[in-house]
Amino acid sequence: MNKSIIILAKANKYMFQAEAILRDDMAKRIMYSVIPSLAKDSEVYHTGGVVDYKALAAAIEGRHDIIKYGAKACVQELHNYGGYGDQYNYDHILQLLKNADYKKIFEISFDLFSDSSNWNTSYGGEAWKKIAETLLKITQLDENLKQLRANKRSLPDFYDQEVEIMKQIVIYLNVFDGLSHNTNSILTNILEEEGEEIFGDYRKSTPFKEIEKLMDVKELKDPIDLFKQIYPTLKGSGDINRYKDWFNKIKLNEKYHQNNDDESSKELFIIRLRKTLNPYIITLNKDKEKLETSLNKIEVDNNSDLFDYEDIRIFTDSVDYITIIAGNVQLLFKNCFNKESQIEYQSIIDHIMKKLSLFNSEAKLLSNEFDNIIMNKDKIGKERFKNLIKKLNELVKNVLIYLEAI
Repeated sequence: MNKSIIILAKANKYMFQAEAILRDDMAKRIMYSVIPSLAKDSEVYHTGGVVDYKALAAAIEGRHDIIKYGAKACVQELHNYGGYGDQYNYDHILQLLKNADYKKIFEISFDLFSDSSNWNTSYGGEAWKKIAETLLKITQLDENLKQLRANKRSLPDFYDQEVEIMKQIVIYLNVFDGLSHNTNSILTNILEEEGEEIFGDYRKSTPFKEIEKLMDVKELKDPIDLFKQIYPTLKGSGDINRYKDWFNKIKLNEKYHQNNDDESSKELFIIRLRKTLNPYIITLNKDKEKLETSLNKIEVDNNSDLFDYEDIRIFTDSVDYITIIAGNVQLLFKNCFNKESQIEYQSIIDHIMKKLSLFNSEAKLLSNEFDNIIMNKDKIGKERFKNLIKKLNELVKNVLIYLEAI
């Protein structure tokens, strides 16, 4: 074969692998989580329950990209900070990035993201603080691993320590996978940075849907189903030989040859559905706390006034939120699920929409009752309002119970 053709083929293979490094690294972490459930006791090594050292080593390979791209994402966000002065300077932060001093970047990021007074509500804040904190922990563990390996000849328990650090890195990488900032998952930023570096264009990054699918796959209950979902990614990564023994073992399992694609697809649909509904659950839990606080205040307040503005605002906000859920969830179904999924699981969607419509109707009745109290301003208005809050609080609880049970 012509030498130039061989070189071109190798280059193309590299580009194919480089195109989805972050996606492939996530698949390796998932594979590491699958192995323990498939191993026999005799196959578990003496090092703290580790099943496969090579699989563990593969699971942490993505740490350097996460650190590098995470630093770039933090620096991008720090551009929006409004409190630069004598202590911190954005040009200095850019120089740290140029020098690849990622640890220092994360330390500064954690400090600045903690300064709530100098951030617009759409930027920085607690969400980014958690991102910087997790990236700093991964960086520190990576440094510990490098130092440990540099001194391995003098350490009798080197392998035990090495394995423990690698397991900690896997844990924090998995934590990082699930983090979001003010507008989206942090992984969207990481993927864009990867696309920018590899192709010079963030728009050519790995589609977030592929990463999102892998994150859903993590939650499949059956390890064989999970393996079948990640196998194409592992195979496409060109790193499949690392798991050859496990692949062969899994393929001997009877369930591997059963066609459970429909069940797995439905389970993945439900997993994605729960994640889609999760923001509503979070907001409703906050509403429930506010309503209970308002109710407790009214019960102990002997003031003859009807009720104060804050109580009214809490009530109306909670009612309004319940009444818009049905419409918003309908839009979410259209945006988050393709047409095939919508058609296949239309019965599930219809059942949810029917139930949410009932909750919506109850909320509107409470809203009408509240309007009557406000209009009449009668002497027993405060007591009626207290009972109304009790009803709304009970409705919120019922909505939560329903959503969390899906």
